[in-house]
Amino acid sequence: MNFHDAALDLEGQQQRLSSIREDVCITAVNAAKVLCEKLGIRIEGRIKRRKQMPGENAGDAGLAAVEEITRIMKSVIDRLIQEMTTRFGRLKTLDEKFGFLFNISKLFANDTSNDIQQHCATLADFYKTDIDGTELFIEISDCSMLLKTRPDATPSSPLELLSFIISYGNDIFPNLRIALQIMLTISVSVASCERSFSKLKIILTYLRASMGQERLSDLALLSIEKELVETINFDDVIDNFASARSRKVVL
Repeated sequence: MNFHDAALDLEGQQQRLSSIREDVCITAVNAAKVLCEKLGIRIEGRIKRRKQMPGENAGDAGLAAVEEITRIMKSVIDRLIQEMTTRFGRLKTLDEKFGFLFNISKLFANDTSNDIQQHCATLADFYKTDIDGTELFIEISDCSMLLKTRPDATPSSPLELLSFIISYGNDIFPNLRIALQIMLTISVSVASCERSFSKLKIILTYLRASMGQERLSDLALLSIEKELVETINFDDVIDNFASARSRKVVL
């Protein structure tokens, strides 16, 4: 999966959550009520006396159990939609910059030249030192003309297009090649800053509860990269560390 497909899937999932927000809460509450009746469990809990605040009447009542559960469920769904928007905002931004390169058929269509030119300018503003927007648009037009003479080599994906360009050498379409290389090396998600909780369970040590976060992260990294650690000669590492930390003064 690439970040373009991921951005489309996330947008679709957000729209789906917004559309089923009311129905899913009603369905879940009704299913819970049926199960409670089947098991003989009271739906309404014990009524607690609440302190009367200034401006309230004695007859003012709080939310019923069903209403409170519905309110909580809606809050959870709203928070989920909000977190998806916040956490994957940069993914959507990347898709707005590079998304036009994923649709190969539209990229080389004659009736979308104005849109492609605008996308090239936007992408070049973000990667000023790597891409020239004007040259990128010209290269896309030239590549389209070249592909018309090679119907057998018509690419169906950005990776195939990059392979086609590289087959002619690095000097042809340099801006388009760089744009494709940048786009294809961008990952869908980044987990390098997150700690693997499954690995934390493996690192069973009595110091885990009291050790610092930095050391715990280092131990987790050693456990995750177990195959690489097994190839390391720790005696050499200790010797190198000792020589680097040496405080002896030659007299």
